[in-house]
Amino acid sequence: MVVHGGPTVRRRRLAAELRRLRESADVSWEQAISELDFSRSKLSRIETARSGVTVNDTRAMCGLYGVVGSELENLLELAKQAKKKAGGIPTPE
Repeated sequence: MVVHGGPTVRRRRLAAELRRLRESADVSWEQAISELDFSRSKLSRIETARSGVTVNDTRAMCGLYGVVGSELENLLELAKQAKKKAGGIPTPE
C-alpha cells in the first residue's frame, strides 16, 4: 500500500476511515466505547484525528466493525505509517 503525505495527513485519513466504518457497520458511539473499553474522549480524539491511534486499537476497532481481509491489512499499514514522523522514524506509542 502506498501512503502519500505526512503523518498528519495519514492520521486524518485513518480517522475518517475508522469513523466511516463505524457508521457503515451501524455501531453507535455507546456500543463502540462499551465494546472497545474506550472513553468517550478517546473515541472522539481518534475519529477527529486529534490524537493518533495505535495499531492494536485499529485492529480492535476493525474487528468490531467487521473489517477483514485486504481492507484490514491496508488500515493496519496506514496506522503504522501514521505513527512515523515526517523523516520516516516511528513515534513512540
